[in-house]
Amino acid sequence: MRKWIGYEKGVNLGGWLSQCDYSKERLEHFIEEEDIRRLSTWGLDHLRLPMDYNVLREENGVFKEDGFGYVKSAVEWCRKYGLNVILDLHKTAGYSFDKNEQEHGFFAEESYQEYFYTLWEEIARRFAGYGDQVAFELLNEVTDEKTMDAWKQISAECIRRIRVIAPKYVL
Repeated sequence: MRKWIGYEKGVNLGGWLSQCDYSKERLEHFIEEEDIRRLSTWGLDHLRLPMDYNVLREENGVFKEDGFGYVKSAVEWCRKYGLNVILDLHKTAGYSFDKNEQEHGFFAEESYQEYFYTLWEEIARRFAGYGDQVAFELLNEVTDEKTMDAWKQISAECIRRIRVIAPKYVL
C-alpha cells in the first residue's frame, strides 16, 4: 500500500474559490501569496483548496482561464513554500452539499455527470505535472445514503478518466 506522505497536517482555504460571492475582488485578493507563505510557517504540510465548478467553467462548458489561473497560482505558491495541495471540487453542476445552493439532479442526469467528468479531465490535464504535490478530491461531502450507488458508479468512471491523464495521482 502506498503511503500518502505530505498530507497529514493541513488547513482548508474555504471561502476563496467556493462558498463565496464570486466577485472579481474576492477571487483576486481573498487569498494571496503572502497568506500561503504565512500558512507555511504554521507547521502544515498541505492545504485543501475548495473550488466550485462555476469558478472553473461556464454553464455552456467553456473553461474559465481566470478561474484556472487562481488555482494555478495557489498550487505554485504552495510549491514555492513547500506545501502540498488537495484540489477539492466543492460543488458541481447539479450537486452541492449545501441544500441552500439549489443544485439538484447530478446523481440522475447524465448531462451533469458528463460535465463533471470533463471538468475533472481538464483539472487533471492542467495539474498532472505536479506529481505528489497535488491530490484530487472528486466531490465534497457526498453523504446521502440514497445517492451512494449512483456515486459509486460516477466516481469510478471519473477515476477511470482521470487515470488516463494522471495515472498515479492520489484521489
